[in-house]
Amino acid sequence: MAITILAVALLLEFSVRGLARLGIELSPPLPHSDAGFWDGNHEIFGVWHRPRAESTHTTDCFDVRYRTNSIGARDRERDARARAGAGSSCSETRSSRAGACR
Repeated sequence: MAITILAVALLLEFSVRGLARLGIELSPPLPHSDAGFWDGNHEIFGVWHRPRAESTHTTDCFDVRYRTNSIGARDRERDARARAGAGSSCSETRSSRAGACR
């Protein structure tokens, strides 16, 4: 049983990789209304939000507006020092808890 599951998983993995090499996309395209919000070619994350973008997601149940900061995160704006890791939670807690962030 375990060998069958492993064989199926490997077959699926190599099939998907082969389709990707042929340029066949398996994911649906982004909705037209959100095309300016999503970046499908981000060099680090793959799919990420565009910097300083806005999008509204509306359904029958809710209406939400999303906004991104200068790096594309749905978060408050951070200064360059914080983005570089200076003052991160690991550097702040290292003095109080030795080895907590190693």
